[in-house]
Amino acid sequence: MQRNKNTFLLEKGQINELKVRMLEWANQFSILTFFDNNNYQSVYNRYECLLAVGQLHVCDANGSDPLSDLQHFSDTHKDWVFGNINYDFKNRLEPRLNSAHDVKSGFPEFHFYIPETVCSINAAHNELSIETFGNPDTTYREILKIPLPLHDYKPPKLEFKHTIGREQYLETITRLRNHIKEGDCYEINFCGEGFCES
Repeated sequence: MQRNKNTFLLEKGQINELKVRMLEWANQFSILTFFDNNNYQSVYNRYECLLAVGQLHVCDANGSDPLSDLQHFSDTHKDWVFGNINYDFKNRLEPRLNSAHDVKSGFPEFHFYIPETVCSINAAHNELSIETFGNPDTTYREILKIPLPLHDYKPPKLEFKHTIGREQYLETITRLRNHIKEGDCYEINFCGEGFCES
């Protein structure tokens, strides 16, 4: 199967509203990935934003070597691949590491997919490209007809919780600093999870 692609010219100042419309349109799909560069300028930018929706094919961590499975999946389909790897997947890569964190996001440990449709706004902010197995012109019209949310919309107030308290965090930092001083390691990445329950 071959993707159909079309590129649409954007007017100056249209980009932020278009991003909102793209996300609103994407809500109809059970799976989506949205990357937003938030207008950050860099010589390495290729996209201002990238949206993938729907899933045609899936690669999960069911086999004994998921990374090789993912490579085979990518080589076989030769198409866009989006997904996520959960933090605890490292346990499968490094036998000496072991953790079992609660997954509050509901995402699987390892999940990659080939999307039905990919929309991208280029780094120059002047083109929207749509690649789909359907009709890109139809997708473009559907996105444009999405009404923008009202300007007086106020997002819900979110209260984030942390999995470790301040004292435990500071104690852990002290222990990690001692490991560095003793030469056990020279660099440590220590993260504390923050989450919000709905």
